[in-house]
Amino acid sequence: MAKRTPRISASKANLRKISWLVIGLAALAALVFAVAIVSSQPRRLTEEETTFLHRYEQVRAALARDDLEGAKVASANLAARAGNVQKFAADLAGSDSLNSARQAFKAISHMAVELARKQPQYYVVECTMPCPEKCLKCPMGQFGRWVQVSPEVSNPYMGLEKPHCGRLSR
Repeated sequence: MAKRTPRISASKANLRKISWLVIGLAALAALVFAVAIVSSQPRRLTEEETTFLHRYEQVRAALARDDLEGAKVASANLAARAGNVQKFAADLAGSDSLNSARQAFKAISHMAVELARKQPQYYVVECTMPCPEKCLKCPMGQFGRWVQVSPEVSNPYMGLEKPHCGRLSR
């Protein structure tokens, strides 16, 4: 007499397959969730990046006060950072007007905004459109976002003319 091997019914086999599929999907979902949590956390800035943002803030504050000479002096400190920042910092240091200094600052701000994004100690500020003050021919459209360390808006592009124009966009 031949030995009979027990057979698993088709419904039990399907149930087993479905169970493994559910376990696999749950594990995949947990992995995706963990990656999403980790990627939403701000990355830690390097010492060089923190120094750059500190020096950038000095330039921003001087421009917000319409202090061209202060901005030029502070921009000399930015030149220590490699890459395009050196060129724009040199342009700012050689500026003959607040407008030309602000144009150079705009290019530096693009780099600062990228660094400061998702960093809780920095605020990214931008022009509000439409402007709540109904500004006619507002020059803010030619500039853009900037970074600052205070939640109170201090506009480096408008200076003392409209120091609080802008909104936090964090």
